[in-house]
Amino acid sequence: MILFLSVVFFASCNPTQKPNKEVSPGNETLSDTFQLEKVKNQVVELIMEMNKAEDIVPMLNKAGASYIFDLTVPPEKAEKQLTRVQMSFFWGMVVFDMIYAKTYNRNDVLAKVSDLEYRFKTELGLTEALEKVKGYNQRIENNKENKDSLEVLFQEAMDTWFSELSESHLSTLVYSTIGNTVEALYVLTQLALLAEDNTELLAIVNGQREHLGVFFDMVDWVAEDKNVMPMYDDLSYIANLFHEKELITVTELDEMSIRVGRVRNQLVN
Repeated sequence: MILFLSVVFFASCNPTQKPNKEVSPGNETLSDTFQLEKVKNQVVELIMEMNKAEDIVPMLNKAGASYIFDLTVPPEKAEKQLTRVQMSFFWGMVVFDMIYAKTYNRNDVLAKVSDLEYRFKTELGLTEALEKVKGYNQRIENNKENKDSLEVLFQEAMDTWFSELSESHLSTLVYSTIGNTVEALYVLTQLALLAEDNTELLAIVNGQREHLGVFFDMVDWVAEDKNVMPMYDDLSYIANLFHEKELITVTELDEMSIRVGRVRNQLVN
């Protein structure tokens, strides 16, 4: 499921203090620079279809990959995210880092990352919509062994979520989905390159083919947005690798890491 479910189900990690910075009025969103309404249905359908990028974190843990703090977004970069667009990308990245820290029981990191996640989520005006979805937590927990019931509950939760979103919030979700997936790809490719034996990690990379296919379809629908254009060529290159190669090897992994690293730098700096 999409990244907002990660935020809802890990909401207990978040502190309760109120943020001390406000989003400046007039910041551009995707809906300001691109006619999102024309492709809204297609984009929403793809986002709802997409698995959340954080699904790879338990796989990394099971494969014996280490937790490496230096691969996550530097907390000091948060102060550079001044516009709604920048905050949206950054929020998606921080959500991944939060799950990464929690899965590896890095409570020393989790408190700081959760604080950032809460701060940006609040500044982006998403807390009210997320609160209305929290009611599904216990019902989902009670039905976790019943696949059919889970699918119905997830669908209801997402319908509730999307009904609460304004068009500007939908653009925030598009940007945060990009940030979320880029961060996941960055951590995954770097861990695979650093590993002495990366057989299992390469298998995880290749296992992302379906998820990334849906993600790249979504990116294609918003490719003309000026905030997506600078990264589109690199993301398109990665998409073509998965399309053209039956198996991603170390050769493709190396090029992929360069491309995703370049996109990540654009989003953070």
